[in-house]
Amino acid sequence: MEGRRGRPEYDLVDNKKDLQPGLTRRDHITRCGQLVMLLACASSILIGTSIGVHIKYVESLGYLKAKPESSSGRSFQTNFLVVGDWGVDPEKGAADADTRAEVAREMAYVGAILRPDFVVSTGDHVFHGLSSKTDPVFNETFTQVYPEYPSLQVDWYSVLGEHDYGFGNDNANGLKESSPLYQMTSYNAENLPGNWVCCGGRPEGFSVKQHENLDLYFLDTAPFVHKYYGKPWSDFEGGITSQKARVQAQVDALEGHLEQSSARWKVVVGHHPVLSNGLKGDTPELQRLRSIFKRHGVDLYLSGHDYTLQDIQDEEKPGLHYVTSGSGGAAQDEKKGLCCNKVRYFGAVPGFVAVSVSSFEARVQFWGRKATLLHELELKRT
Repeated sequence: MEGRRGRPEYDLVDNKKDLQPGLTRRDHITRCGQLVMLLACASSILIGTSIGVHIKYVESLGYLKAKPESSSGRSFQTNFLVVGDWGVDPEKGAADADTRAEVAREMAYVGAILRPDFVVSTGDHVFHGLSSKTDPVFNETFTQVYPEYPSLQVDWYSVLGEHDYGFGNDNANGLKESSPLYQMTSYNAENLPGNWVCCGGRPEGFSVKQHENLDLYFLDTAPFVHKYYGKPWSDFEGGITSQKARVQAQVDALEGHLEQSSARWKVVVGHHPVLSNGLKGDTPELQRLRSIFKRHGVDLYLSGHDYTLQDIQDEEKPGLHYVTSGSGGAAQDEKKGLCCNKVRYFGAVPGFVAVSVSSFEARVQFWGRKATLLHELELKRT
């Protein structure tokens, strides 16, 4: 079982480093954070930095809904955030970067209340892959955005998306050849942050993470997708061509892990959605996983890829939910969901997901802009 990392002590202050270290005792974090936000909302106090930079209102008590306590009053033992597709499209540049920064800040506010044990990143961290071990793009997209917030200074369990593999980089556009190996902790630890844990489902990475009442299983889904085969970028070092022969081995390992698990809650993570009403839709090559999930009591499948937030309940097994968290950097332009799955929630909005579990209950929250809790799912165990 994964040990809990020591969390920084912090309180809520509204500036770029809005969760400043060392301001409160750890056992008073929630109380002090709630008091600051309550005063801000009740009296409409404008909070900002001492030099007036990045001033904004703490707009509501909405963040307090992230308190790690169920509707029945039980405390959750394991809490984590889920965010995906925060790599910036170079053609959109500043707009996507601003959205990513906004989502990161909202994650930090929610994290100050929830106090996550870790973050799950559902892939597409960089748009055309990394071109070297020291490619500055990773610092621009991750290191300079998320770790500055103390509530996000926890382990980030990450899976790769097709963009991390180099999607779209066929060398005709002047880009250097890239490799997914440069994101991998086992291959490039000296140049990656200490809390970056990558890559789930890869032989050089990990396939299982265990926490209290929770087992997480990670799949590297890009090699499942046939339309990527034969593309110039799929032949890059460590790329899809080298991994497609391992697809069945991944499926077999997943089923083996699930058979052995005695965890109260089982969660599977992959970049590509099994079911999705977003513009990219269901992933045909992943449909074989549905019977495995049902057979072994999987509760959640977490994915990204579509630039949306979604909760799709399995029609045959109501306790199984397909959750998409793929709008950490941008949301799709089309605001309505497409066919054909029956969704409990669909949002083409920037945001992320928060998951909490205890022995008897699980909670999945979908968060958007400005303290907005968009959707909440509660699951029960007897």
